[in-house]
Amino acid sequence: MPRAVPGRLQRRRVFLRSLAGGETVVAASQASGLRLATLYLWRRKDESFRLGWDEAAKVGAEALAARIQSEVVRRAVEGVDETVYHAGEPVGTRKRYSDPLLMLSLREFTPGKAERPPRPAALPPPDENRRITVVVREFGPPPERVAPEKGAEKALPVPEKERGDE
Repeated sequence: MPRAVPGRLQRRRVFLRSLAGGETVVAASQASGLRLATLYLWRRKDESFRLGWDEAAKVGAEALAARIQSEVVRRAVEGVDETVYHAGEPVGTRKRYSDPLLMLSLREFTPGKAERPPRPAALPPPDENRRITVVVREFGPPPERVAPEKGAEKALPVPEKERGDE
């Protein structure tokens, strides 16, 4: 059991409140004025503090998710002011909207949305003969190739009109 130090209980409460508010452990530590090593020592040795930390972290994750969702919607719908520069000097601002965030928010926040299909399992290893099989099925087997006899000249086919046999 930790020894009694004035303000320790108050600082623990500040830490757990900050953690439940969606802050990281480091930020909650700084807000409470407690060192990380002290917090992790208490977590390891004090069962009630560990349970409080776990609950605060769960609530904090939900709070952080809500903050992120509201920021996604704000950027997508209300837009963000962006400075416009000309010749290196700021000359004004414009609203920048995020279409990808808008699409994400529509997909994620639509009531009654259909569940996404599961991702396919890893593809099987490639079959080296698959392409050849498809080609044979579509066009039939390739013509037989016969090697020319040695010493035989390769004769090109000449159309009958060009033969000069007239």
